[in-house]
Amino acid sequence: MYPLGILFGLGFDTSSEIALLGISSIQATKGTSIWLILLFPVLFTVGMCLLDTIDGALMMTLYTSTALARDQIAILYYSIVLTVITVIVAMVIGVIQMLSLVVNVANPKGAFWNGVERAGEHWDAVGMLRS
Repeated sequence: MYPLGILFGLGFDTSSEIALLGISSIQATKGTSIWLILLFPVLFTVGMCLLDTIDGALMMTLYTSTALARDQIAILYYSIVLTVITVIVAMVIGVIQMLSLVVNVANPKGAFWNGVERAGEHWDAVGMLRS
């Protein structure tokens, strides 16, 4: 289970939560009202609940459909492909975040690091591609 936990830690959801905590702490140091700061986690929770519920409903519909219910191999194949895609996306996001941290701390130079810096600056677009 430990490797699975590491993969979840590399995922975008965890990164979003950490960013949300960072935004909240920055706003708290600027003197923003605590009720306004608490609005960030509430909106995040509502959005995640909505998306996870829609995802769960779509997956349940897929797995209980009459077309796939008879073909266990198709269900297994679909599950494996979906899991592999999820792992690959999580690894790519984790690597980009790690490289962005290196850019912010060590300030390396070169075309590769400029690309990593641009990807870090446009992280919202990367997140939209994942959705």
